[in-house]
Amino acid sequence: MPKTLNARTLLAVAHDVAACFVAWYGAYQLRFNFKVPDAFISHMWATVVWVIPIQLAVFWFFGLYRGVWRFASIPDLKRMLSALSVATLIVATALLRLPAVVPRSVLVLDPLLLMLMMGGATECCTGLGRSMGCMESPRCKVGRY
Repeated sequence: MPKTLNARTLLAVAHDVAACFVAWYGAYQLRFNFKVPDAFISHMWATVVWVIPIQLAVFWFFGLYRGVWRFASIPDLKRMLSALSVATLIVATALLRLPAVVPRSVLVLDPLLLMLMMGGATECCTGLGRSMGCMESPRCKVGRY
Protein backbone atom coordinates (compact mmCIF):
# COMPACT_ATOMS: atom_id res chain seq x y z
CA MET A 1 0.00 0.00 0.00
CA PRO A 2 1.39 3.44 -0.84
CA LYS A 3 2.37 5.57 2.14
CA THR A 4 1.06 8.74 0.52
CA LEU A 5 -1.41 9.35 -2.22
CA ASN A 6 0.52 11.00 -5.02
CA ALA A 7 -0.93 12.29 -8.26
CA ARG A 8 -0.23 9.05 -10.15
CA THR A 9 -1.99 6.95 -7.54
CA LEU A 10 -5.00 9.28 -7.53
CA LEU A 11 -5.09 9.16 -11.32
CA ALA A 12 -4.99 5.35 -11.26
CA VAL A 13 -7.80 5.23 -8.68
CA ALA A 14 -9.86 7.72 -10.73
CA HIS A 15 -9.30 5.59 -13.83
CA ASP A 16 -10.40 2.47 -11.96
CA VAL A 17 -13.54 4.18 -10.61
CA ALA A 18 -14.47 5.16 -14.16
CA ALA A 19 -13.56 1.70 -15.48
CA CYS A 20 -15.67 0.01 -12.77
CA PHE A 21 -18.66 2.16 -13.65
CA VAL A 22 -18.28 1.71 -17.41
CA ALA A 23 -17.84 -2.05 -17.00
CA TRP A 24 -20.96 -2.37 -14.81
CA TYR A 25 -23.01 -0.17 -17.17
CA GLY A 26 -21.61 -1.96 -20.21
CA ALA A 27 -22.41 -5.37 -18.73
CA TYR A 28 -26.06 -4.35 -18.36
CA GLN A 29 -26.10 -2.93 -21.87
CA LEU A 30 -24.62 -6.09 -23.37
CA ARG A 31 -26.95 -8.32 -21.34
CA PHE A 32 -30.05 -6.59 -22.70
CA ASN A 33 -28.74 -5.88 -26.23
CA PHE A 34 -28.48 -2.15 -25.47
CA LYS A 35 -32.19 -1.91 -24.51
CA VAL A 36 -32.15 -2.17 -20.73
CA PRO A 37 -35.68 -2.30 -19.24
CA ASP A 38 -36.53 0.48 -16.80
CA ALA A 39 -36.83 -1.93 -13.88
CA PHE A 40 -33.26 -3.12 -14.41
CA ILE A 41 -31.94 0.42 -14.84
CA SER A 42 -33.10 1.22 -11.31
CA HIS A 43 -31.46 -1.99 -10.06
CA MET A 44 -28.26 -1.07 -11.87
CA TRP A 45 -28.11 2.33 -10.15
CA ALA A 46 -28.96 0.78 -6.78
CA THR A 47 -26.14 -1.75 -7.03
CA VAL A 48 -23.37 0.30 -8.61
CA VAL A 49 -22.94 2.27 -5.37
CA TRP A 50 -21.97 -1.03 -3.71
CA VAL A 51 -19.99 -2.54 -6.55
CA ILE A 52 -17.45 0.25 -7.10
CA PRO A 53 -16.32 0.63 -3.45
CA ILE A 54 -16.04 -3.15 -3.04
CA GLN A 55 -13.95 -3.49 -6.19
CA LEU A 56 -11.68 -0.57 -5.27
CA ALA A 57 -11.14 -1.94 -1.75
CA VAL A 58 -10.12 -5.31 -3.17
CA PHE A 59 -7.81 -3.67 -5.72
CA TRP A 60 -6.18 -1.69 -2.91
CA PHE A 61 -5.84 -4.79 -0.74
CA PHE A 62 -4.17 -6.72 -3.58
CA GLY A 63 -1.65 -3.92 -4.06
CA LEU A 64 -2.69 -2.74 -7.51
CA TYR A 65 -1.82 0.82 -6.50
CA ARG A 66 1.76 0.08 -5.42
CA GLY A 67 4.75 1.10 -7.47
CA VAL A 68 5.12 2.31 -11.01
CA TRP A 69 4.09 0.05 -13.85
CA ARG A 70 6.64 1.02 -16.42
CA PHE A 71 6.98 -2.68 -17.16
CA ALA A 72 3.74 -4.67 -17.26
CA SER A 73 4.80 -8.15 -16.21
CA ILE A 74 3.13 -11.53 -15.85
CA PRO A 75 3.07 -11.26 -12.00
CA ASP A 76 1.28 -7.91 -12.37
CA LEU A 77 -1.28 -9.52 -14.65
CA LYS A 78 -1.73 -12.40 -12.21
CA ARG A 79 -2.25 -9.94 -9.35
CA MET A 80 -4.86 -8.08 -11.41
CA LEU A 81 -6.66 -11.32 -12.31
CA SER A 82 -6.62 -12.45 -8.67
CA ALA A 83 -8.00 -9.10 -7.52
CA LEU A 84 -10.76 -9.20 -10.12
CA SER A 85 -11.68 -12.78 -9.20
CA VAL A 86 -11.92 -12.01 -5.49
CA ALA A 87 -13.80 -8.77 -6.17
CA THR A 88 -16.31 -10.65 -8.32
CA LEU A 89 -16.92 -13.22 -5.59
CA ILE A 90 -17.36 -10.55 -2.94
CA VAL A 91 -19.67 -8.48 -5.16
CA ALA A 92 -21.81 -11.53 -5.98
CA THR A 93 -22.05 -12.44 -2.29
CA ALA A 94 -22.85 -8.86 -1.26
CA LEU A 95 -25.54 -8.50 -3.92
CA LEU A 96 -27.36 -11.53 -2.55
CA ARG A 97 -28.18 -9.43 0.52
CA LEU A 98 -29.66 -6.55 -1.48
CA PRO A 99 -33.24 -6.49 -2.73
CA ALA A 100 -32.05 -5.54 -6.22
CA VAL A 101 -32.10 -8.13 -8.98
CA VAL A 102 -28.82 -8.52 -10.86
CA PRO A 103 -28.73 -10.82 -13.89
CA ARG A 104 -26.10 -13.56 -13.58
CA SER A 105 -24.69 -12.64 -16.98
CA VAL A 106 -23.86 -9.16 -15.62
CA LEU A 107 -21.74 -10.81 -12.93
CA VAL A 108 -19.83 -12.61 -15.70
CA LEU A 109 -19.55 -9.71 -18.16
CA ASP A 110 -18.49 -7.10 -15.60
CA PRO A 111 -15.10 -8.62 -14.66
CA LEU A 112 -14.36 -9.42 -18.31
CA LEU A 113 -14.98 -5.83 -19.37
CA LEU A 114 -13.11 -4.52 -16.35
CA MET A 115 -10.09 -6.69 -17.13
CA LEU A 116 -10.06 -5.41 -20.71
CA MET A 117 -10.18 -1.79 -19.52
CA MET A 118 -7.64 -2.09 -16.72
CA GLY A 119 -5.24 -4.34 -18.61
CA GLY A 120 -5.64 -2.33 -21.80
CA ALA A 121 -4.86 0.94 -20.03
CA THR A 122 -1.81 -0.60 -18.40
CA GLU A 123 -0.51 -1.98 -21.67
CA CYS A 124 -1.16 1.31 -23.48
CA CYS A 125 0.83 3.22 -20.88
CA THR A 126 3.64 0.68 -21.00
CA GLY A 127 3.71 0.83 -24.80
CA LEU A 128 3.68 4.62 -24.69
CA GLY A 129 6.65 4.57 -22.34
CA ARG A 130 8.54 2.24 -24.64
CA SER A 131 7.79 4.30 -27.73
CA MET A 132 8.96 7.47 -25.99
CA GLY A 133 12.21 5.80 -24.96
CA CYS A 134 11.42 6.30 -21.30
CA MET A 135 12.28 2.78 -20.23
CA GLU A 136 15.96 3.60 -20.03
CA SER A 137 15.57 6.81 -18.03
CA PRO A 138 14.84 6.48 -14.29
CA ARG A 139 13.35 9.99 -14.29
CA CYS A 140 10.64 9.20 -16.84
CA LYS A 141 7.78 7.41 -15.09
CA VAL A 142 5.16 6.42 -17.60
CA GLY A 143 2.72 3.71 -16.63
CA ARG A 144 -0.34 2.80 -14.66
CA TYR A 145 0.76 4.35 -11.38
